[in-house]
Amino acid sequence: MSEKLSSGAKGVTVSLAVANSKEDEEVYPRVISFPGGVPANSENMQMFVGQKGTGKKRRRQVICTLNGLAYSGIDHGDTHSHKNNLCKYAVAKLDSASGTLTLYPTDHVYAMRPQVVASDHAADPATLSTMTSDERRKALTDEFGSSKKKRAMKQAASNSIVDTNVSGASAVELAITDSMLEVEASSHVDASEFALEQNRRLMLPPYDADTTTEADAYPLAKLMHGSVSFDIDAMYAEAMPRDLAEQKSKKIISLSASAFRTLLAQIEAPATFLEAVTAAEEQLVEAGFELKLVEKHDAIAAFKLRCTVLLYQFFLVKMFKILMAAKWNQAAAEELAESLAMPGSSADTIFKTFGAISKKGGVSTVSLTKQGIDKLLGYILALGLHAHNFSYNITALAKDLGLPETNLAKVARTMGGKILRDSEAASVMKLALPLKFPGRPRVQAKKK
Repeated sequence: MSEKLSSGAKGVTVSLAVANSKEDEEVYPRVISFPGGVPANSENMQMFVGQKGTGKKRRRQVICTLNGLAYSGIDHGDTHSHKNNLCKYAVAKLDSASGTLTLYPTDHVYAMRPQVVASDHAADPATLSTMTSDERRKALTDEFGSSKKKRAMKQAASNSIVDTNVSGASAVELAITDSMLEVEASSHVDASEFALEQNRRLMLPPYDADTTTEADAYPLAKLMHGSVSFDIDAMYAEAMPRDLAEQKSKKIISLSASAFRTLLAQIEAPATFLEAVTAAEEQLVEAGFELKLVEKHDAIAAFKLRCTVLLYQFFLVKMFKILMAAKWNQAAAEELAESLAMPGSSADTIFKTFGAISKKGGVSTVSLTKQGIDKLLGYILALGLHAHNFSYNITALAKDLGLPETNLAKVARTMGGKILRDSEAASVMKLALPLKFPGRPRVQAKKK
């Protein structure tokens, strides 16, 4: 569209044109705003545009960094969605040579807001009134003390015994606390049996010895808790197709299985994990849609649960292999976290659960003690039972871990499991409920 406008005051004629094409709008946004005012030195500002999806499902984000501060503007979400725009916008461009004013329509104004990351440090420094006497003495020595005095204080600090310097300190503290609470109620119980039970509580995953339900023997809620469960669920959701909810119910499990196998291949999971996904898919599709034994949404939820269990088990297997291959079964915590590539803060959680944390040369390290190895293997077996419908091929797991099969069989029996042979002569772990744990080892009599 084009028309001529005239200004009577100066006798200037301007030709007005409206751009009909939206090709440029499809490439980059046209209008941004700074609600807090345009920052200084904005002439050096560089904009970057990110986009996910197409058509009505398209989401965009505009970001830039200026004077050390990041700004971000989006066109999606509850308050920023372009669907909520009450006005139409356009950008006008005047060609002074030809006198043509061209209007470019745009569908959204991107409000650029500063992204401030909260600091972990307190805003106000500690004052002497809030310090202990030791802290005040150390602060004064650091500020005014001689080199000899500083060396003496550093030597005294290195001789102090604190729980962070003791391998397995948290486990010892837990054992002592539990023992004190149980002593009164078990004063007449055999001391060796009591010691065995306390040792099992330290070595094995959380268990319920009295249950007759397989899923409750080693409860999944205690195997995967807190940040681990949240981060693994988020990783699974990210791998699923964006249009999964729009698919027919009968296709959801098969599409989810295909997407999850792709994820496992990307993170280089062993073939046994991909086979477990296929087995779960076949079993739940048949149970959910052919035999009508469960509701459709129950089958979908069960499939997701088994996939997230497999994902967590894979990260534990990977951590085990990395540390067992390292010198002294020890690795720097930061390097180990990068190798695992676990989402969120889950890596820190499993380091504290299974590893002994220490510092060497100012670098935080993670190592596996004998107790940590047995506990990690116990968790891997318990998760494997949940992921394989409580019939777990430990022969295949031993190959994935690079361990003798007898090592896993020993841990499985310690957990109250039974080792059976299947048709292919593979060792299979199953649970006999209620759980019965091995008793005290027999002491052979000395030969006369």
